[in-house]
Amino acid sequence: MKFSPILLSPISLFALALLPACQSSDHRNDAMIDKHVDDSMLANVSKGDRNDINDAREAADAARDSYAAAKIATTRATDRRHLADRDLEVAQAEVKRADEALALAQHGTQDDLDRATKARADAATVADAARSRIDLRDRQVAYAKAYENVKQQNNNLAQAKVEAVKAHAVAKLNRPEAHQIDVAAFEQQVRAEQEAVNVAQVKLDAAKKEVAASREMYDTDVKAVPSAYKDTWPKEEPLPKD
Repeated sequence: MKFSPILLSPISLFALALLPACQSSDHRNDAMIDKHVDDSMLANVSKGDRNDINDAREAADAARDSYAAAKIATTRATDRRHLADRDLEVAQAEVKRADEALALAQHGTQDDLDRATKARADAATVADAARSRIDLRDRQVAYAKAYENVKQQNNNLAQAKVEAVKAHAVAKLNRPEAHQIDVAAFEQQVRAEQEAVNVAQVKLDAAKKEVAASREMYDTDVKAVPSAYKDTWPKEEPLPKD
């Protein structure tokens, strides 16, 4: 029995180059946060504050790239789940053929019957393991989605921190634009995004436990798979993590 091959193409993620802080349209992020400080207000901030802003933006770029990688990991986990469905179909077809062979063997020799009986038992064992793998893949997809959510929330948090640093920098200026900035609101946005990260992490930890429990049952079923099938049995991959 041949199982579906899984190919992993090399993935390269490139961070955007940091551009001057005074430009208003050069720092885009797909983070979903409400409060922003327009970059046009940063023209007169101090050199030290500008460096702090650039440091925060660099951290946000890294968070954005981690989020992008997590989305790719979710897609890959979903693809592996679909492959598990196809492998189960193959295993079930093998059981059906073994049933037909066993029925014919009833009219043959005892050796024929013994071989057919063993082949039927082996096919059933493989099908059981294939079903167990589907449960594992379901848990792995749930984990990948939870991991992606953590990365998305971290992306939001990193961008909220960028906006908070910008708000502090503008608020220091003795200029009319400084009065437009509610620093406390930006700090509250950071706290809210941090809480969202904490909640997402709790869900990720729970998903990881679900994977571990399913993996234990799956490993038990795989141990029973006849050695003749082991060479083509799909290999397991580690869960996405930092």
